[in-house]
Amino acid sequence: MPFDTPAQHFIFSTVRIEASGPSGISTGTAFGFNHVLEKGIATFFVTNKHVMEGATDGKFFFYPRCWRETGTRAGAGQP
Repeated sequence: MPFDTPAQHFIFSTVRIEASGPSGISTGTAFGFNHVLEKGIATFFVTNKHVMEGATDGKFFFYPRCWRETGTRAGAGQP
């Protein structure tokens, strides 16, 4: 399945965040943003403050590359 619209491409610029700290676990999403600098590109992830507030540890979950290329999830149906 080709991804031809901006909305379809946006799906793959979004990451899931799981952050943990003294007050528990927080989940949310962020989107990737590249900023061009004189010496290269800086990549940022933009999310809501409450997702990361007080976090001491965190994980980012990215969609597999094959979703973009084939429209299917790697290991679909696998435990």
